[in-house]
Amino acid sequence: MNGGEEERILDQGGKHEWYNWALARKGIYFLKHHKGGADLSFFDFAVGKTTTVSTTERENWIGLALSADGRSILYSEIELEDSTIMLVRNFR
Repeated sequence: MNGGEEERILDQGGKHEWYNWALARKGIYFLKHHKGGADLSFFDFAVGKTTTVSTTERENWIGLALSADGRSILYSEIELEDSTIMLVRNFR
């Protein structure tokens, strides 16, 4: 690249979107959340278009990583969302 004007290529709103992307040689992989899951998509720099690579039916959480050779993608899914608060008396 020889410089030029900046241009927004992804418009990802939402509280979980800003860190769910990974830069590749020819574009950007990113997660786009929807009710009940997310789409793993790829924005191609050369053609300026986005294609869906995969769809997950589980809710995703923080992060997306691309391997150095560009052949593997790692992201997290929420399998169980639970918490327990315990009150323990006279433990000392």
